[in-house]
Amino acid sequence: MLGGGVVWARPNAQGTLGIIAINIDDKDRLMEVQLTGGGDDVVLATRNGMSIRFSENQLRDLGR
Repeated sequence: MLGGGVVWARPNAQGTLGIIAINIDDKDRLMEVQLTGGGDDVVLATRNGMSIRFSENQLRDLGR
């Protein structure tokens, strides 16, 4: 369970954070993360019962 600040980052050679995938507000929490195969369905849900389900095929790749 993570809350506040950077959710995922990769330290670079200097030990500082390199890639920031998402920021989470201090009052919010990320409960679970799983790797996917590229063709799976993704479900995002809130504590209040709101959710969205979509196929990874509907997303585009982002790179730096």
